[in-house]
Amino acid sequence: MSPAEDALRAHAASLTPADPVRPLLSNADGQVVTTGAEFLRRLVNQVTRPVRWDLTMAGLAALGVTRTVELPPRGP
Repeated sequence: MSPAEDALRAHAASLTPADPVRPLLSNADGQVVTTGAEFLRRLVNQVTRPVRWDLTMAGLAALGVTRTVELPPRGP
């Protein structure tokens, strides 16, 4: 996956993401990400790192979230 991360990093360098207007949690560590640039950096790094769903759920709980809704991908 390292070549994919490198390719994504090269593409991401041409982007200027907006900052989130709502709390956005990183699934790398469950922390709130406050800038678009930080989110993009984390997204690129995530290609070769594990998703930490446990930390994401702990982060949601710390924000007072008691329910979530998961939307599945659209079928064929």
